[in-house]
Amino acid sequence: MASQRSAGLIGPGAVLLAAALTLGAIALCWLSLSHAMAEAQADADPAAALHWRAHNARALAAASEQKLQSLDAGVAGATAFARAALRYGPLQSTPLRTLALAAVRQKQEAAAQRFMAQAALRTRRDPLAQSWLLERAHARGDYAQTIARADAIMRLDGEMTTPLFVLINDIAGRPGGEAPVAAALAARPPWRAAYLRQLAAQPGGGARAWALHRSLIARGAGPSDAEAQPLLARLVADGDYALAAHAWSALLPRDQRAAAGRLYDGAFHGKPGVGPFNWETTPRSDLVAEIAQAPDATPALHVAFPAGGMAALAGQLLLLEPGTWRLSGRARFEPLATRGVLAWNIWCIEGDKSMIAETRQSGDAAGWRTFETTFEVPPTDCRAQWLGLRSYAQDSFATVEAWYSGMKLERGA
Repeated sequence: MASQRSAGLIGPGAVLLAAALTLGAIALCWLSLSHAMAEAQADADPAAALHWRAHNARALAAASEQKLQSLDAGVAGATAFARAALRYGPLQSTPLRTLALAAVRQKQEAAAQRFMAQAALRTRRDPLAQSWLLERAHARGDYAQTIARADAIMRLDGEMTTPLFVLINDIAGRPGGEAPVAAALAARPPWRAAYLRQLAAQPGGGARAWALHRSLIARGAGPSDAEAQPLLARLVADGDYALAAHAWSALLPRDQRAAAGRLYDGAFHGKPGVGPFNWETTPRSDLVAEIAQAPDATPALHVAFPAGGMAALAGQLLLLEPGTWRLSGRARFEPLATRGVLAWNIWCIEGDKSMIAETRQSGDAAGWRTFETTFEVPPTDCRAQWLGLRSYAQDSFATVEAWYSGMKLERGA
């Protein structure tokens, strides 16, 4: 009796509702399937994708590219598919790029430029659009746009830096080209350090690199120490010591600028400035060379090294005029460092690179001890000198520790 009543509840309306729900589920499954199949085949086989879903934007865009590449299809078919792709996927860049290339075939340069610029606005991650716009901008002498497109390409593909650096170098060397290059670098793009490094490495690139560094300083976007070092190294290697000194000083904060070529930061306060006109220390895992505090809290150059080996520990470049000079300072060894021997040397970096001064210190007494030496800078082949601290090997396996403070370099009598 109960089963009969339950059966009576399932009327024609309920059956129709169940049938509608079943059909709706089937339609939804078909819609999902067709969408998935169209997306899966959109790029590789756009015709098959469009068979599954005629309004798939990606497939329409891919089909527009295929039509444009086909000599039989002609421009009209490509533009029709491209416009349909934009109708169903207005944020795509590919159909706009197709419309631009189609306009080129029809010798409609203004329309081509407009479509390709729109494609690049959709996404900066379209290397074909960026390359096309770069070529056109460079051809018409629009250096700012050329560099902007090069920037977009290099952010996409790091391997493109080498050929595009050649292009940017060419622009920087043309009348009116330095300003847009400096403006682009002032924005600190990720390729800036690499560009400045390769520019300094070019034959005769020191002067050009300095001109660009000077522009960056004027724009409030001066180079970091790491970015400036290749420039200074290049100028020194070229023997352009005066320009190297000028550049080094200009890179310092305005309130701390100093004349390069004299002993800098002899009190070891850790003043700003990159080498070689500031202290450079040797980066080795078996020794320590750093600006720190001595045990009595005196600012000092702190070194620790194996007594059994020779090592260059620290130094800086000098530009002393010919004549008599006096080097002085204070040294303090760790009390047990009786086997340690250190020496300050000065030698010319030109000509036969002869040593012109040496003063040795050893760990055979406690506390701070003063030292000094007088030397002559010769009148020729010695426009620049290197002041360096080095250890001398001793018959010992001990580690030596020492501190230096109060270094001075003055004209002699």
